[in-house]
Amino acid sequence: MLASVVGVLAFFLSNATPKPLSPTDFSFSSQPVAKGLPNSVVFSYDATASPTDSVFIQQSWDPRRRDLVPKNGHEYTSIYYSPGYYRAKLVIGKQIVKQHNLLIPSDGWHVAVLWTPVPIYFKSDDITRKGVLGLSIEDIKKRNIPVQPQPPTVLYRYVREFEQLNAKNFVFETRVRNDFEKGSSACQYIRIMVLCKNQYFSIPLSAKGCIGKLDLYLAGHEAEAKTKDLSNFGADLSKWVDVRCEVRNKRVQLFVAGKKAYEAIAPNAFTDIVGVSYEFEGTGSVDFVRFNRLDGTTAFEDNFNSPEDFNTEAQRIK
Repeated sequence: MLASVVGVLAFFLSNATPKPLSPTDFSFSSQPVAKGLPNSVVFSYDATASPTDSVFIQQSWDPRRRDLVPKNGHEYTSIYYSPGYYRAKLVIGKQIVKQHNLLIPSDGWHVAVLWTPVPIYFKSDDITRKGVLGLSIEDIKKRNIPVQPQPPTVLYRYVREFEQLNAKNFVFETRVRNDFEKGSSACQYIRIMVLCKNQYFSIPLSAKGCIGKLDLYLAGHEAEAKTKDLSNFGADLSKWVDVRCEVRNKRVQLFVAGKKAYEAIAPNAFTDIVGVSYEFEGTGSVDFVRFNRLDGTTAFEDNFNSPEDFNTEAQRIK
């Protein structure tokens, strides 16, 4: 009797912890088909060795971007609506068997209103005005996008490979302003992100009375206003506010309006910077953006001096 019970237990335990699959039994690659956004990516894969029909291709770190694909298929096309540095994955059951990096560049500044089911894009001549990157509420309304009772989120993003700009040691500077303060947009939320390969730095801003809902992320270090003092990220965002991020050997210092707002060690591994992203509740403007190396040389700079240089690289890479 005891022997039979042990045998049953051994059977169930062996089936509860399936043997890990070998990545060498699978293949996974991808190829973008266009320049700019949106961009379709053709994934080539071989998952015939899978013991299950639960075969998925995941666009990025986000499991919500995961699609079921045929086990015996070999190609699958997925659409990317925003530029970025993605980590595409081939998933069998619950195991990631293959993954690779996928860069979707922005071809200059990418400007969109985040919308469901797909973002609403704007052209460069709709954007730059008098040395400022900004999308006006009037331009948004022309597209029949409602601004009340729920304000839209405006995205400005620039993504490309930068030369010799390591995320462990850099200085990022920018100046921002929120251009919409009505109704439910009284908090004037702004999120600035420095995009790296496989990691990112997320810097929040809001009106002073709304800092209670802020959260930040610094390459693995997380903080929420509920448990951390993030009051220095509150400001009068109807006026220009300077933001500075200094990273030296993974020690991060954040400054808002010339005052140190936060300091922490970024715990996760990360390498090169691949872009910068701004999200404005309602809409907003950027006066300039600059990445410097620690030796003082400039890797990227844009002052939005004229519409003609909106999609050029001449002033940005030195």
